[in-house]
Amino acid sequence: MMSISMPRSATSRDRPVMTRAKPAAVPSLLTKSLIDATAAPPTGRVVLWDDPQRGVPGFGCLILASGARSFVFRYRAGRGRAGTQRQLTLGSFGTLTVGTARSAARKRYEAVRAGDDPLGAERERAAVPTVAEAFASWLVFRQASTKKRGAASASTLKEYARLWDSKSARGANHFIGRLRVTEVRRSHIEAMHESITARAPYVANRTVNMLSAFFTFCEVRELRPQHTSPCRGVDLNEETKRRGSLAPDQYAILGASLAQLASTGLVPAPRRQRKRAEGATAKQSPRKVLGGIPNPRAAAIFRFLAMTGWRSEEAKSLRWDALSRTDGRAVLVNTKSGRSMRPLGPAVFALLDALPGERGEYVFPGRDPSRPIADVKHTWASVTQALGLSLVVHSLRHSFTTQARRLGYGNHIIAPLIGHVTAGSMTANYGDIPDELVAEAAARVSASIACMLGIESHEHTAADATRILPFRAVGATAAGAL
Repeated sequence: MMSISMPRSATSRDRPVMTRAKPAAVPSLLTKSLIDATAAPPTGRVVLWDDPQRGVPGFGCLILASGARSFVFRYRAGRGRAGTQRQLTLGSFGTLTVGTARSAARKRYEAVRAGDDPLGAERERAAVPTVAEAFASWLVFRQASTKKRGAASASTLKEYARLWDSKSARGANHFIGRLRVTEVRRSHIEAMHESITARAPYVANRTVNMLSAFFTFCEVRELRPQHTSPCRGVDLNEETKRRGSLAPDQYAILGASLAQLASTGLVPAPRRQRKRAEGATAKQSPRKVLGGIPNPRAAAIFRFLAMTGWRSEEAKSLRWDALSRTDGRAVLVNTKSGRSMRPLGPAVFALLDALPGERGEYVFPGRDPSRPIADVKHTWASVTQALGLSLVVHSLRHSFTTQARRLGYGNHIIAPLIGHVTAGSMTANYGDIPDELVAEAAARVSASIACMLGIESHEHTAADATRILPFRAVGATAAGAL
């Protein structure tokens, strides 16, 4: 390109002088050799920009005075020059190659042309908590909330912690704990469910059910868009319902087993038997399987659970000051369904009066009288082995309900006996259930179960049953009077 310049002392004899302008610097394509050859500035920073024609506009390498080098992408968020200029760090030089960094910059450049804001999107993503962080907040919420807002009992929170299992690679935390709440998709839940199913199919279903409630909480807190739960549509494993109620003849076998447990003890279940060391490294010779040890406390609490239908945690934490023989009931402050008043029959109070040992704070104390009895599941395994049945402790609660139905009581009477809030129908919300009817049901059901367990004589139980009218007969009379 040519330009014309005139000297300052121009005369008539001077002519225009033709000079060649200095060519403009041609932008260079950003390369590794160029970055290595560029020295760090004494102070401040310098940016080597990529050729916008052959490379990516806004892509460059930032060099600091310390010598640190990192790839950046600069753009304007918004339309034209009125937009806000932003600079996004892609990664450090050395960790990323120039080609990898240029590809990342090109993706963001295309996103900017489409109207997106890459840096703003990453800031929004960073503001979203991880699943592990949100899950911890959910547990605090479930523990601190009122019952009406969905508070969870201590046993439920313990079960949630087991399913989450933050210290093991087998819980939900291992699969989705590090993901952002908005990043979890149904494919993640399905992969987790399939992996847990290989070990425990029922646990896999419970984990999905728990996470379904958790993601509902996330939607309410606006951590995820509404109606986007990743648990929706996940196919759960088919579950076979186990028979959870005892027949009358099985009650008799249970009573004999509990009597043996209290007097001489039961042989531990195979999985609970103490194993002896064998081989050359054994410090002692193998001995025979240890026999049973008398456990009257465990036998008493099993009889109590069978005659009341309570949850095992409620019975283990029962205190003497919660019982009122005058009112014939127990007041439980903290249960799975909140504060609960449970009517107790005379047979139950007779069972409590016959408990061995001195009375302390708890009705069923452990080895330390100041603490309640510990986990009784291991002892129950010995009982079910003697019964020849595959039952859990909670089966006593189901059996109590079944026996109440055998005696003709409906769900609206059974619900307050076992601590359910309602009987599960709209009609249950209408009117009140007379206390005397619930008390009669508690007396009849507990007396009949005590008879089958062999605790009371058949004549005494039959006499009690004749003195108390069945609820159906009372209901029919009342209906006729109306």
